[in-house]
Amino acid sequence: MPSKPYSDGGERLKWPTWAYNWDVVSKPPTDLQNAYMRYTNEFDNLLPEQVVWEVYGPRDNFGCEEFRLNPQCDAERNLWYMECPMICMWVVEHYIPQRVMRQFGLYQATPPDYQDTDEALHRLDRLKSKKTDWGKIHQKHVARFLLCVREAKKSKRMAAKPHCEDAFSEYLHWFLENTRVKLLPDAYPEDILEEPLPAWDELRNLEYNQDVREGRQTSFAPVMNFVRTEVQKQADELEGALEFPRDEEGNNKLRDFVRKQAQKLRRFANLLGCRDPESVLHV
Repeated sequence: MPSKPYSDGGERLKWPTWAYNWDVVSKPPTDLQNAYMRYTNEFDNLLPEQVVWEVYGPRDNFGCEEFRLNPQCDAERNLWYMECPMICMWVVEHYIPQRVMRQFGLYQATPPDYQDTDEALHRLDRLKSKKTDWGKIHQKHVARFLLCVREAKKSKRMAAKPHCEDAFSEYLHWFLENTRVKLLPDAYPEDILEEPLPAWDELRNLEYNQDVREGRQTSFAPVMNFVRTEVQKQADELEGALEFPRDEEGNNKLRDFVRKQAQKLRRFANLLGCRDPESVLHV
């Protein structure tokens, strides 16, 4: 939506903050009952290529040409990269920019430095601790924060390597292997098309199959991700089959491979139609 007119009187310090852009957003006319499912599907179906990694613009051009950002917003850029605890009364959250260096246009290490986010801090209850001296309780976190600020001000500007696409691809591979990245559970087990197959009675009781049979709305992201993964897996296996030697033994291996792939694809199609994967369709 377009930004509404803003009068700054010619003073730079009266320019709007970035959040001002969102001041014109109206409440969407949506069915709240179905909104959560739609949003989780959107997130789970998101591909890295669809993400704007530097959402505020390039590193040396914070913001965008059409929007004059208040200079106070980036007056302390040297503090953006501090790996420090952020403290507000009883609440302490660790700020860990080393996990999102791509957002700053910088080199992303793999894996990023580990930071213990201290789950015990999340169990603190302000209501049960009204007379608690939080400054004393969180003394070590306060000291750590002050130390980080002093170090950041000394360095003025972080000397870091610029973004490298190959390094970031390596990081994404590591991230997907070591982190939970889906909000919704998988539609099927990863090896469901391999031998031995689960019993059909077991498969028909899966949540996705039950929803389809009973006419309820289903989440498409888990199924889409399953299809995407299986198609990629089949493509990799097909490329591997081309390396069979061109002799009688290789031809026999190729025929056996094609037969097994056809069987898996039939199971694949039946599974998506909530049918017994071993049933054979005759047209």
